[in-house]
Amino acid sequence: MMGEQRATTARGGKPARQSRKSHLKRTGTTRCLLQWVESAINIPESRTPQIVPKPVFRMTVEFSITQSMITIKVQNFCSQILILRSIYLYYETSKRVVLFGGVLRMVPGYEFAMEKEIHEKEDRSYHVVFLSDLLGTPYRLRETVMIHLLSPRKARGPPLTLSKLPVFPVPEYVQEVYLYGFLENPHYSRNASLWLERLKAYRAKQLNADNLTDYLRSLDQIDEFDSHLQMLRYTVENGTLEERLPKEYVLTIDQFKVPPVLLEVGSHVQVNCGVIGRNSGPTIVRGTIVERSSIILIETETPLKTLRSLKIEFPLNRLQYKLEYTALVHMSRLDFSSILFPKIESAKPTTPAKTFNDAVITEFDWFQSCIAENEQQTQAIKNIVNRTAYPAPYILFGPPGTGKTCTIVEAVLQIWKMRPKSRILVTATSNYACNELAKRLLKYVTVNDLFRYFSQTSQRDINGMDLKVVQVSNMHYGIYETPAMQDFVQTRILVCTVMTSGRLLQLGVDRSMYDYIFIDECGSCRELSALVPIGCVGTDTTNNRLQASVVLAGDPLQLGPVTRMPYLRDTPHNAPVFHQQFYDAELRAKGDPTITHWAVNWHHLPNRKLPMLFHSVVGFMQQDSISLSYWNVQEAQLVYQYVQILMKEEINGQIVRQEDIGIVTPYSKQVEFIKNGLSTLGLDNIEVGSVDQYQGREKPVIIISAVRSNRTTVGFLADPRRLNVALTRAQALTIVIGNPENLMRNVTWYNFLKMMKQNRAITGISFNLTKRHLVPVEEGGGETMDGLDFA
Repeated sequence: MMGEQRATTARGGKPARQSRKSHLKRTGTTRCLLQWVESAINIPESRTPQIVPKPVFRMTVEFSITQSMITIKVQNFCSQILILRSIYLYYETSKRVVLFGGVLRMVPGYEFAMEKEIHEKEDRSYHVVFLSDLLGTPYRLRETVMIHLLSPRKARGPPLTLSKLPVFPVPEYVQEVYLYGFLENPHYSRNASLWLERLKAYRAKQLNADNLTDYLRSLDQIDEFDSHLQMLRYTVENGTLEERLPKEYVLTIDQFKVPPVLLEVGSHVQVNCGVIGRNSGPTIVRGTIVERSSIILIETETPLKTLRSLKIEFPLNRLQYKLEYTALVHMSRLDFSSILFPKIESAKPTTPAKTFNDAVITEFDWFQSCIAENEQQTQAIKNIVNRTAYPAPYILFGPPGTGKTCTIVEAVLQIWKMRPKSRILVTATSNYACNELAKRLLKYVTVNDLFRYFSQTSQRDINGMDLKVVQVSNMHYGIYETPAMQDFVQTRILVCTVMTSGRLLQLGVDRSMYDYIFIDECGSCRELSALVPIGCVGTDTTNNRLQASVVLAGDPLQLGPVTRMPYLRDTPHNAPVFHQQFYDAELRAKGDPTITHWAVNWHHLPNRKLPMLFHSVVGFMQQDSISLSYWNVQEAQLVYQYVQILMKEEINGQIVRQEDIGIVTPYSKQVEFIKNGLSTLGLDNIEVGSVDQYQGREKPVIIISAVRSNRTTVGFLADPRRLNVALTRAQALTIVIGNPENLMRNVTWYNFLKMMKQNRAITGISFNLTKRHLVPVEEGGGETMDGLDFA
């Protein structure tokens, strides 16, 4: 042990939160990453601790690099009064430091702060254990949190300022036609009539080089106005809030006129408090949603002066639309016929484009050994590096597990190595995919050559991110900061989401800076969203040419973009089963048998030669009145049973860890229900997610809960891409749980069940597979938007 406790402060009041960016950088202090490990209550008459499904304390931890001083702020985040007894920091299992010892009464919301000098470990990770009693009970709470110290780099320069984007209002004539349902009307204004006539002509001709800009802009305007009206429906006219913590307020769901299914964490909030004083106007306070469950938790910029008779609005976040409109403006003078609609006969895949002065590269030393053995991948990389498709994009198409991400990573590495003067922008639709790409690149690229640019909203997810990725990002101090120009100029590889790439235009980054633009996950990205990095970063508006070579990667047979409005579903706005069903039997198994075959002969398999099973069950699907999402208790119980079997038994001599198991289910309420159940079993490290969240990812074992039961249709499970994604996430073992009587009504699921029957891979209740109730094309069964995972 070393050092003494410097200062201990406790506040029963409710301190205001302020920005810490300048303080952190000025004092050489970093915000630490936190990982909640476990919370459990010891009950005297029980030998087994009772698991608590979520953290009891809210923590922030900072570390002073110059003084080796750790500062911990702890807040009682539960509704019980706690008596804090001890706080320990563990270097190792048996080596610890006492951070606090005594008696401290903590009412809900009470905050305790202390600091301590510590030794720096090589891995810079520590466990902190809190011991406290529940007032008036014999129960003792033990909570464990892992903290990770960051190693921030030296700031490269002063932060830039984001310039404002143009407003791009939705024209009144678009609103007029929308409100009349896109039908002919003699009372339309002239502009409305002309616009509707153009729109119908575009739909008839489909997307082409001549109408691309105006057609996509019109469709985006329709989508934006529809979203705006949807958000207006959630306005609470005479609302009441309950203060939980300083600037944090609870809004109960029963105050909404309609279920707020589109509201999510990060949604904007505007609270109109009315006239507070005689000489003042209405007081408007802005905020965001920070928690979305059975209640909505709102964090405001300033404290509210009243909690009653409030008008609470949820303005649409227009940033995505503004960036898409901006991209179209910059691309409007390009020759789309050669960029987005190239003719096949004009393509010369073996001849490098003459636009560039770079020498043709023919000899390559591969970074990844798996690439060297695949002729198609090596040829694709050679063509990408030599820009043979320019100005048309180079397209990487591949089913699950065929190495799209590996090919992207290798291509970026080869450009980094062989084109030392080139810079590369690597984008994807999700932060997860971007972090995965950055993590793989950092195995070979020096940390000074890669910059991961996060949006400000990403800060709320920082605790779940990879340390190495965070430390090469604009959150290297543990908190968001606007990048410096040197972050782009002094690095050669930039990784960010397709939307965040549009911010480079606002930051004043030279649009000739990046020579290559990679866009991963194109299959799940709207066409207009994919144009943001191309239009905002890769377009030279001075010379009306595409500056960068573009590479698109994805699989259109996996999940596509979600479009809420029926009118837009069969338009370019919404554009970009298993083996034979999905890929015409063209897939060939190429996985490493030591990975793909280790579950073969598992004694729980109905067919021991096939590491897949369908467990048939007749459950009962229930709908949540708040989110309109569904859950199925009987299927969840089977999930728990299989998880416990896997954790207790070895499979062919191999131990199954929690991290090896992934649970996929299409409904957010089932995700929540299963997570809570696993937590009570002490299995918090098993990842549970929706089909959308698992796209592009794999686990050795995947358990799928279909949820659908006691319905005449399969709802949005009818989308074959959803089943394709779900069934291709497992590396070694797939367990599907569902109601066959319901699922067989859909042709895709019918074919899947038929395949499982033919391979004798079914367990559970017996059933007869019949086409009697088969519904090839579903009309949705009259259900609300339950399938869009907005809940």
